[in-house]
Amino acid sequence: MFIRSITMDEVKLACTSSNECGAQEASSQKDTLLDLHNQIAHLFCTRLSENSIMRKLRRAMTLANTQVKLLLTLLGMLYEEIISGCRELEVFIIKYDQGLVDSDMAASTQEKLQRTHQYLNDFESRLTRNLGPLDLQNQLILNTGQYPMPQLSASLATKMPVMFDRCESRVTSNAAHLCWGVASQQSKEPCQEFEIHMKSLHPTADQDQFIKSTCQSYSIHFNNLTPDRYYQFSVKRVDTVNLVYGLWTDTIILKTVSVFK
Repeated sequence: MFIRSITMDEVKLACTSSNECGAQEASSQKDTLLDLHNQIAHLFCTRLSENSIMRKLRRAMTLANTQVKLLLTLLGMLYEEIISGCRELEVFIIKYDQGLVDSDMAASTQEKLQRTHQYLNDFESRLTRNLGPLDLQNQLILNTGQYPMPQLSASLATKMPVMFDRCESRVTSNAAHLCWGVASQQSKEPCQEFEIHMKSLHPTADQDQFIKSTCQSYSIHFNNLTPDRYYQFSVKRVDTVNLVYGLWTDTIILKTVSVFK
């Protein structure tokens, strides 16, 4: 057996090599920490600079509010045109019943009818444009592992405006039967609550001639009306805190049938 003795020079060389490895490891770790420090400092100086996130949030909120205000302003203008058209069309119905319609009025009313259809189509198409579910992919609550995280999502449920069915609504000498539906909705959604107002347009009508009712159906019947008198009816959804079209009200004027003695 051959046993080689280790000299002091070899011991010193081994120690030197070990120290160098330790120094290199320490230097590498120091460089890593410095690089991490520099990355964080750069983030704070750029994307996380003072108020940068808040400025971006405010800018996004301003843009969103502006877009919504513009859309609502446009819808309001279309609404005013639609209501104006309805009033003129109702005047034509009244004049027609009185035998006071001539060719000029008929031509003017025909143009108003076409424009009202155009306004309605534009109004209804813009109500549902760019609306849909909003998925919240990022967790908004820190998951500590103590409780299971809920799955969060948000959606916009569109409740379209209510409009009278002018073909189905009718009056007799002392009663009115009113029907309505929801714009762009083929089937009637259950559990919807509506508010209906009725008032007499007769100059001498007393306060009792104003009636306010609520119902969960799509029709209502009023009795004890006065013959040969104009009545104004309006319908809307019952106000709720999350109702987008809470200000929408549709109005119709009907005249009860005359009773000849």
